[in-house]
Amino acid sequence: MVQRSETGKNRSRTVPCTGHAAGILLAAGISKRFGRPKQLALLGGRSLLRRVLDSALASDLEKVYLVLGHDSGQVRKHLRPYGGKTKLELVDNPDYLRGMGSSLARGIEAAGDNWRAYMVLLADQPLVTPELINSMLAALSGSNKSIAVPVFKGRRGNPVLFSGRWYSDLCRLKDDFGGRHLVAANPAEVTEVEVDAEHYFWDVDRREDLKRLESFRLPARSSGRQ
Repeated sequence: MVQRSETGKNRSRTVPCTGHAAGILLAAGISKRFGRPKQLALLGGRSLLRRVLDSALASDLEKVYLVLGHDSGQVRKHLRPYGGKTKLELVDNPDYLRGMGSSLARGIEAAGDNWRAYMVLLADQPLVTPELINSMLAALSGSNKSIAVPVFKGRRGNPVLFSGRWYSDLCRLKDDFGGRHLVAANPAEVTEVEVDAEHYFWDVDRREDLKRLESFRLPARSSGRQ
């Protein structure tokens, strides 16, 4: 599964983020290349969105802010079984057509500035696991860095974890610029979390991407916590 990062080893410990972090799950896009709301597409009997959401709810994230936009009414109906989960909060982004940066900023604003860390998750990456999320929380907590990213054989992927010091910068994101440019512009602040397989990074942009995932042995369902 996930291996602890050696980046930042033996460095002074910063304020711990494990157990006091929020997840920002982005599910507001129009799925133009997929042709229909891809977050509701089924994979192994469960939607892409529910797969990511279940992993986030089963992890050490204390709260999950799910940002909705396109077809938000349909997505809300799809999420009715989650109505009793106090760990989940739905957030509408009326400006979702402006792009991912707009949705991320809206989610960060909704979460507020009292979190030690914010993890950005994507609704079209259904193979993210609670173990990956927790390993990233632990890696950032154990280093003096302020950003954590998963990496496989030198290739970085999502989700991305930002410490609370980036709150204002994340709130200023707009259009289709997500947090990636903050990572690229601040290499000294990044700790890499080595993972043992590439599939954690697989996303669904087109229907053929979904077919590839259907041939993969899917992980067992995670039980979300309230």
